[in-house]
Amino acid sequence: YSMNLVDDVAELGHDGATNVGLTAEAPLVKPLAVFHGKSGSGNAVESTVRTGPVTLFSIGELGDGTLRFITGSGQVVEGPLMSIGNTVSRVRFAKPATTWVEDWSRSGSGHHFAMSTGSYVEDLAAASELLGVVHVAV
Repeated sequence: YSMNLVDDVAELGHDGATNVGLTAEAPLVKPLAVFHGKSGSGNAVESTVRTGPVTLFSIGELGDGTLRFITGSGQVVEGPLMSIGNTVSRVRFAKPATTWVEDWSRSGSGHHFAMSTGSYVEDLAAASELLGVVHVAV
């Protein structure tokens, strides 16, 4: 994750295909001479998630093999973004971005997680209870 400390947002994103149902505008197919962290060149998809509430969800695994549901919520906000051929969104949280990233990193979440538009933390907490899985809200 990158952070914009001046605007107090985390810039969350990924490379690869994007769900056009979540994007603010039509995605841009952008040729890259070098893929991020990969060998070779090709086309990448660049977009941003539309503004509004988002839910983050990850399944973490502890050292003893038990699983936990990890959730977070924030707001995608407008502002300048890096144009790097990836889907990137500026997300503001109820706590400072630096604190949120630290808490999320310590929660047991891996590098990859899901981000959906809308507010689903309560639904995911209920699912974790039904499944007998620990829920960690960041």
